[in-house]
Amino acid sequence: MKCSVEGCDSPEKYKGLCGKHYKRQWRHGNPLTTFLTMHEGAKCSVDNCYRPAAIRDLCKMHNTRQYRYGRTSNIIADKGTGRPKTSAGYVLLTINGERKYEHVWLAEKALGKPLPPKAIVHHLNEIPDDNYTPFNLVICPDQKYHMLLHKRARELKRASA
Repeated sequence: MKCSVEGCDSPEKYKGLCGKHYKRQWRHGNPLTTFLTMHEGAKCSVDNCYRPAAIRDLCKMHNTRQYRYGRTSNIIADKGTGRPKTSAGYVLLTINGERKYEHVWLAEKALGKPLPPKAIVHHLNEIPDDNYTPFNLVICPDQKYHMLLHKRARELKRASA
């Protein structure tokens, strides 16, 4: 048997509907409703944004920001004020148009060449933006060695507490 929705040739799966139309019926109460038709003509709810709403009354860009960073606004610092950081706290640099972590750049500068492919730079004090404390950066040959350093640091903390 075929899906009971007019023009759909997919085989029936549940209650006379194919999988796609059954899911629309279950989600929206109507097998013909699509996500796009729910927001048709709606504009993004963020001030001064005139893009069409896609998800939860937000355009695609603002929804992505809300999902990733918990805010819809873009934080842009004035030129020369502060250093841009990732959500994990690592400092980002732009060198010759290429984005690079500051701790990786400093390690490469100390080595005089690019890091090997699997190498990871570890912060001994575990503060991601502390790149200038002497002897704080350790170049690990791989992730396994990096995790070993974290394990030893946890054991040291446990032993001293």
